[in-house]
Amino acid sequence: MTLEFLPRLLRSEAIVVKNSRGWSNLIPCQVHRVACIAERGYSLVELMIVLAIVGVISAIAAPSFARLLAETRVGDASSDLFAAVLQTRSEAMKRHQRVVLCVSPDGADCGSEGGWEQGWIVFEDGNENGRREAEEPLMRAGEVRAGRVGISGDGSVGRYVSYVASGRTQQLTTGAWQAGTLTICSEGIARKIIINRVGRPRIAKGNC
Repeated sequence: MTLEFLPRLLRSEAIVVKNSRGWSNLIPCQVHRVACIAERGYSLVELMIVLAIVGVISAIAAPSFARLLAETRVGDASSDLFAAVLQTRSEAMKRHQRVVLCVSPDGADCGSEGGWEQGWIVFEDGNENGRREAEEPLMRAGEVRAGRVGISGDGSVGRYVSYVASGRTQQLTTGAWQAGTLTICSEGIARKIIINRVGRPRIAKGNC
């Protein structure tokens, strides 16, 4: 393409451009002697405004996303443990034997330290000693909930939940009824598994 300038063109006059298709007129970008077509980009101020808006939106969305993750973690862990409590009760009634749900770091035997988040097992406790022997069937093992999920039990359900053939909870050492609350917590979001004195469990919202 070639440009041909007329000697008397002013800044507001059109520039004649000759190309392969003929003649056409272009408006110069406020120059006297040089014709140009400006391509305007983003200024520094505009970029800073965009970055500020993105930062504000991120600050608003981040807490909501973190809460959603916490609710997902708590919901998954509480559903899993609640299903284990129901299974423990059901198996005790079906087998006419004591069945125990207990904290288990190794997935094979009951542990003596730590919370329920480190894992748990359900087994038939035929000799009623609260420990899983090699010949006693292992029915279920719970997933380790490491990281931001904590699971604790109060009162007599701090380490285990034990059901007998009648479908009621019963403590291993004293034979008394067993009741309490298992609390699943993550970043201020909590669910509680409440076991009443006759052994019936339910889930409720709670506080960490």
